Amino acid sequence: MENPALAKFIGIPHKPLGDLADGVCDCWTLSKAVAADLFNLDLPPYVYQLDSYLDEAEGFMRQAVTVCDKWRRIDSDKRAPGDLILFKILGRTTHCGLYLGDDWFIHALSGRSSTLELLSSPIWNNRVQHIIRPAP
Repeated sequence: MENPALAKFIGIPHKPLGDLADGVCDCWTLSKAVAADLFNLDLPPYVYQLDSYLDEAEGFMRQAVTVCDKWRRIDSDKRAPGDLILFKILGRTTHCGLYLGDDWFIHALSGRSSTLELLSSPIWNNRVQHIIRPAP
């Protein structure tokens, strides 16, 4: 996928609970920044309230799909650029990425730099739990 505006978001080193100000990010921080920059979407802040990072991430992802006034679920065949994709990793919904269109999404995984990947790849297609969009 060629998009010059994306270049600054590719290859950012991962750091749990990081932010882009110090040159690092987690999956939510990256998705929020790309959504704001490319799609003019203001995703809600990631609220840290639980003890462990995995529990925190899963709690946040669960909250994201259940708060009806902030999000709405989208059918896979109706996804659009700017939609948030929630993934199940190791049996828990703890990861997200931002859909960019043409089957591409951007995300950052623990221990890896931010990258673009195809949603239809065998690694990711089977892990999609929800596709959500901020409510208008």
